[in-house]
This record gives sequence, C-alpha cells and structure tokens, in this order.
Amino acid sequence: MVEIIPKSPQKSPLLTKVLLTLSVGVFVLSVGGFVVLFFLESRVQNNIEKTEILLRQEETKEEVQLEQDVLVIQTRLKDFATLLELKKDVLPVFSFLETVVHPQVTFLSMNVDTNRYALLLQGTATSFSALDEQIVVLQAREEPDSVSLTDLQIGQQGGVTFQMEVQFPISFFQQL
Repeated sequence: MVEIIPKSPQKSPLLTKVLLTLSVGVFVLSVGGFVVLFFLESRVQNNIEKTEILLRQEETKEEVQLEQDVLVIQTRLKDFATLLELKKDVLPVFSFLETVVHPQVTFLSMNVDTNRYALLLQGTATSFSALDEQIVVLQAREEPDSVSLTDLQIGQQGGVTFQMEVQFPISFFQQL
C-alpha cells in the first residue's frame, strides 16, 4: 500500500546512540587489548627461549672449579663456626693453677679435657711432704670436685714424679 502522506523518518533516541557508541568503543578496546597481549606474550616467549639457551650452555672448567672451591670453603666455614660454638673457655684453669701451685712442685705437662671437665697434671715435687701439701691445697679449694693421685714414683735426685687428675664441676668451664 502506498502512502499518500509521507511520514518523517523516526529519529533514534539518544540512549540508543550512546549505547551504540559505547559498544563500539568497548569492541575497539577489546581488539586493541588482544593485540597488546599477543605482542607481550611473544616478547615473554622470546625471553624464555633466551634464558633456556643460557641455561643449556655448558659450564666452563673454570666455573666448575670455582664452584667446587666455594663449596669447600663454605663447608670449612660451617665447620669452624661449629667449633667456635662448642669451644669452652680454659682460662679459668690457668687462673686456678696460678693461685694453688706449691713453690716446691713443678708441673711438667697439663692436659685439659673439657668434655670430661678434668685436668690431668704431670709433674715433680722435691719431696713427699711438698706433694702432700700440694694435694691438701687443691682439696681445700672450692673449685675442684675431686683431686686424685693417679701415678706416683720416686724420681731422680730424691724427688717425686707424679700424675694427678683434678675433676671440676660443669660450670667451671664456661662456654665462650
């Protein structure tokens, strides 16, 4: 049917125009985002390939030797640190002996066992009475737990050679 009276075309409402513009904008941003993400993904893939190539390269003999040297030094440092942690102070032994040694007694050797908290002394005395006085002086002190004479012999020129063990409490050897 033919219309005799022409009608003016209907104008689209403003809301429809705004929604169409926004939809086109979102579509363009989505396509642009896809292109940017595709580009970034290819760059990351190239970096991964370069890193894999670097990792696949063989280490030189120098690098292997340096790495072994570093590991040996690291082990030694750990061992040294462990030794330092376990080290006990033996200075109290010297201070103790300095105050208790009898003038007629000479200690020839000393062995400090910090694990057993003991002091092994070998020495000579001018007489049995000097050795007896030395033992009495050691026993009179509060530091040692016990004093025992482990070996006794008549020495040359009328002297006495002996070996004694002095046992200390655990608190005597303080850790550094």
